[in-house]
Amino acid sequence: MKTSTLKVSTSRIFETFDIRAAKTLKEQRELGERIVAALQRDSLIQIKKNYQEDLLTARALLQNKKFNRLPQDEKIKFVSDTTYTGYVFSGEEKKGGRYDQVEVYTVFPHFDRDNERVKTLRLPCHGEAIYPSIDYKDAIEAYMKATGNMCDQLIEIIGLGLGLEPNHYLSEMVRDGFHHARVLRFKSQKEAGGASNGISAHSDYGFLIAASQDDVGGLWVRPVVNGEKRGRNYLEEETTIGAYDDKPGWAFVTPQESVWTVFVGDMMELATQRKLKANIHKVKLNEEKERFAIAYFHEPKFNQTFEAVNSRGKKKEIVYGKHLTNMYVKAYPNRSTTKRIESEELCKNIDRLPKISL
Repeated sequence: MKTSTLKVSTSRIFETFDIRAAKTLKEQRELGERIVAALQRDSLIQIKKNYQEDLLTARALLQNKKFNRLPQDEKIKFVSDTTYTGYVFSGEEKKGGRYDQVEVYTVFPHFDRDNERVKTLRLPCHGEAIYPSIDYKDAIEAYMKATGNMCDQLIEIIGLGLGLEPNHYLSEMVRDGFHHARVLRFKSQKEAGGASNGISAHSDYGFLIAASQDDVGGLWVRPVVNGEKRGRNYLEEETTIGAYDDKPGWAFVTPQESVWTVFVGDMMELATQRKLKANIHKVKLNEEKERFAIAYFHEPKFNQTFEAVNSRGKKKEIVYGKHLTNMYVKAYPNRSTTKRIESEELCKNIDRLPKISL
């Protein structure tokens, strides 16, 4: 694999944890402390899968490959103007002025057209989840359910590691949250005409992200470096997009069997008062091979409200649904979904929901 100016950290080892091994509260708290320490140091951990979870992962990745074998004129039919569920063509997604070379099938939660959030409140990012086939729907949803169950356990353990009591507020935040997935296909550099950028450096907008990847590899992570400033992506005057993209200090995430690769997003950074920092990562294309992966987002409720202090010392209210929508609007400026959100000013409708505070 071509690494250009990037240097693989040969000394960086990402810890793998078995969250099922901790049975008692004492064991869970001790495990949580080790996981928190690993996240604070490395910005990324790996969680063991069992045999059934491996099968669900393989099934979901197979459906990803099958869908991406369809002709382009078939794939682009799966677009909605009410939700971002659906297909994203390579070069459509934009970060910091650069277009990413990745095909995505986004799977947002399904809401019937008669649901109050769609029909009456007219919330952005809400609508019917469209799928290319029943097999695709069944495989992705089963994978998401299993991954969500793991994330529920992991968040509870992380909270214990932070010194919280059982059934803490972090677990409550993600109960019935706006969980979703991005099913990914990356071209090879050869197919992309020599381009090496798959996804530009960024942090993810949500709470906890659990990814599965094939054996090709391409994910790079920026472990926490002492003294290195980390932008707060949830503040308008700061960003993580493009952060340190061409600087040394990146570590390649070597693909391993039977694990989820797990890291923290913007909202968990807020929820933990920056005890855990949002992971900064990017994807580089392999010279010869395409790559398949699935990123699952275990999220807060759409109307979950956080409080941040900006660079001028003023308190700022952050509503997860607004942050999520703003990230997608910026990433897909030409998509029909974005144009509808902007023309009908749908973000204003989020204020009609009762706010849920910490």
